[in-house]
Amino acid sequence: RWGQQRYCGMTMANIVTAVLFMLGHWWAHPPLWAIAVLVPGLLFGACRDRYGSVVPAIVLHAVYNAGYVGVTGLPG
Repeated sequence: RWGQQRYCGMTMANIVTAVLFMLGHWWAHPPLWAIAVLVPGLLFGACRDRYGSVVPAIVLHAVYNAGYVGVTGLPG
């Protein structure tokens, strides 16, 4: 399966999903902010790959957004 192939320790499914996650943020953020979303997206995907469930990735995303809002005061 193509999605299970690994590149630099990450599955292709994770890489493609993280790029789509970044593109989904493109409309609401300046381009450099949107590009910066790629790294957390890869982290969330790696969390999903490791635990076999999206629930830990959702929790991690919520914690990340709470920290972002707490530090910047801006909506995530």
